[in-house]
Amino acid sequence: MKRLPSINLEVLKRPRVLIAIGVVVVLVIAFYLAWWSPESSKLSSVDAQQVAKQQQISQLKARIAQLQLENKVVSQEKQYIGFFGAEIPPAPEQGPLVYQLGQLEKADNVFVSSIGASTTQPPAVGSSIGTIPLSLSLTGSHADVIKFLAALYKMPRLITVQSVSPSATGSAPGTALYNILHIDNVPFSLSLSATAYFSAAVGAVP
Repeated sequence: MKRLPSINLEVLKRPRVLIAIGVVVVLVIAFYLAWWSPESSKLSSVDAQQVAKQQQISQLKARIAQLQLENKVVSQEKQYIGFFGAEIPPAPEQGPLVYQLGQLEKADNVFVSSIGASTTQPPAVGSSIGTIPLSLSLTGSHADVIKFLAALYKMPRLITVQSVSPSATGSAPGTALYNILHIDNVPFSLSLSATAYFSAAVGAVP
């Protein structure tokens, strides 16, 4: 087996060789500074952007899921929102309100001795719903008075009842047993306080 020829180190010491080696080293350094280092920084920046985009996508997906849930709730409650919107007039309209109560009086065969609906309460701060305090006193048979009370909740205008004070004003003819069996005919009186609503910036008595 032949020996490998010995390396002549003296050749490396020649100026031309040293200059060539120096040029190569400079080129390598220049390549690193001019291309490799900036490209490496760009790659790191792209990776950071990808991570940020993934986080943004996750947040958007969570927001979409929340909006879908809210849309489902709104769809379910839409009919109730429409109902209350139709039941609240854009002005107090106390005259039509008293007329509607008069129609109930005739239909349910009771006698309304007093109606209080002359004042209005403007909407509270941050609200657009005003109120009309309402008071009623009426008499009639037990059955008719209860019928009138139930009819209040079926009016074409939203009314909520806060308090009811019923009392018997007499008794039907006959014995106590007759009165129990025919309680619908016992004369009754009823006083109640309620609230009617309207949609307006400021409530005013027409």
